[in-house]
This record gives sequence, structure tokens and C-alpha cells, in this order.
Amino acid sequence: MLFTEDNFRDGEMKMLIPVSTGLSWQKLAPSLAAAQHDYLLPLLGKRLNAEMNGIYLRERTTRSEAESEALLWARRAVANLALWSHFDALNLRISDQGFQRQGSEDWQPAYKYQEDALRRQFAHDGFNALDALLVTLENHIDEFQALPTSPAWAQSQRDIVRSTAEIQDIYDIHDSRLIYLRMAPVMRQLQELTLQPIIGDRLYAALIAWLNEGQKEVDGQFYPDSSWEQLRDRCRKVMVMAAVQQLLRTTGSVTDRGAYFSQIAATGGGNESVAPIPDVRLQLMLSDAEKALKGYTARLTSWVNTNMPDLAGGSALGVLDTDNDNRAAFWA
Repeated sequence: MLFTEDNFRDGEMKMLIPVSTGLSWQKLAPSLAAAQHDYLLPLLGKRLNAEMNGIYLRERTTRSEAESEALLWARRAVANLALWSHFDALNLRISDQGFQRQGSEDWQPAYKYQEDALRRQFAHDGFNALDALLVTLENHIDEFQALPTSPAWAQSQRDIVRSTAEIQDIYDIHDSRLIYLRMAPVMRQLQELTLQPIIGDRLYAALIAWLNEGQKEVDGQFYPDSSWEQLRDRCRKVMVMAAVQQLLRTTGSVTDRGAYFSQIAATGGGNESVAPIPDVRLQLMLSDAEKALKGYTARLTSWVNTNMPDLAGGSALGVLDTDNDNRAAFWA
């Protein structure tokens, strides 16, 4: 694990989150172990997770700068996600007498809106720390040779949209990994339902072959990695905006909270409440997303027609185009 009892007592947790000295190792240790198992291990895989544990157990003076940075992000992620995922359990005492909430004359339980804010902050900081960890590992892959074996790396190399930053690049999601995780299954669905009809079956199959197997040749024609990467980048922008448009239509927002925008009510003790997004604002957001989607689609098809004309096909922008020369037929 990325924490030990001795270091915890020496205040290592305070370097990550401003917790009180009254927080004991016995209380938090199970949550820290569960958070590393539930969030860090699936991301890094067994080999890289074990490597991070080994780095933590070594003397600080023996760690490289990259190892220290990666370890910091890993521990920050585990600490925040432990408090987020076990927030209610840490608020209670579980004993033979059942579930009890501890009270005090000097310290009173937090208000509901404060608890809501803490939950959001723990989730935001924890998941974003995972993103920062992946970026650090990728930037120093020569030092972390187990990275290519990790599930996160293997999956990202096969995806057209690979990270939170590749969404944030064209649509503001507040650098939130939570929103990236929410959009990921939508984008995988749109990859076949939207992107494939735009670029055509042949080019789509070739792109997937390059992503999965690194195949650069199609029917005897060789295309360098730079060309495939340019194609992926243009496809990425189409998929992101298509996902944004779909989420706006189905849920009214592009957040991890779903179909409503949240607001702080003036009544009810400051508790967080939710309200549907106004129709006028939703239509404006949909209009902007649709305009951006059409623009990125036009850029994609134009690039394909110029750089990979033999593989071009299926452009959605020309689906209604027809040659009316010497004909009376027309689209109405």
C-alpha cells in the first residue's frame, strides 16, 4: 500500500489533504487500502501497482524526480478517493450497537452543503490526480517500463479519444476525469454509429487496424504514422462534439451529475438542490454543438479527400448531393 502506519503518524496524510490530527490510522487504513485496490490497481495493473508500492517503500533520496512526481499523484489520488468513496462510513461508528454518529460539545457535525462540497472536492481531486499520474508515467515511460502492460495504457492506445485532455482541448469539461469517464461509453457507441458512416467502412476498418495492430498499409498503399495520427486527431474532434450533442439532447448537460444543473438553495440549510436546465439555454448549447460538429466533420472529410483519396467514402455532408445536369429531379 502507498501508506504506512508510521508515516501516517508522522503526518504524511496532512501533506496531501488538510486532515485533523484526530484522524487515526485504524479508522482510515481500510479505506486507503480499498481505494488503491478499487481505483489505482485497475488503472495501472498488478505489475505497475507493485512498482509504485516499491517506490514508496524506498528511501526518498533514492527516488528519481519522475518517481517522486508519480508517487505524489498516486498517493493524492488514493487519499482523496478513499475519503470520497467511504465518506458516509467514516462519518459513522460501526459497533455491536449498530451504526452511530458521534457528537461533541466542541465540534458539531458539518452542514449538509459542506458535506456535499467535500464529496465533490474529494472526487474531483482524486480522479484528476489519476489523470496527472497517467500523464507523468507517459512522459517518463523510459523509467516506468511496466506502463505498456497497464490496462489504462493498453486501452488508451486503442481509443480514438484517449484522455481527459483530448476532450478539454475542444470542449470545456473543467479537466474532469469524471466527465471523461461518463463520455467514454457514449463516444465508443458513436464511433460506429456516427464516425464510421462519415469516413466509410473501408477507411474506418483501416483506422481500427492501425489503432489495434499498428498496421500502416492498406491494399498495398503505405501511409506513415503521422498520417494516421492526423486522421485520428480529426476523428477525435468529430466524436467529442457528437458525444457532447448527444448528452445535451438526452440529459441536458455534459457533467457527471446528469440531467440537471445544480444550484445552492437559499432555504433548507443551504443544501444543494437541482433544477432542470432552461429550454432556451439548452437550445443555444445544442445549436453551438451542432455547428461545431458540422465544422469538424467538414474538416475531416476534406482532409481525407486530400490525403487519403483512395480510401475516402461515406461523407455525411454529401449524402444529399446529386447531379441535376439535364435532369428535372431535385431534392425538396
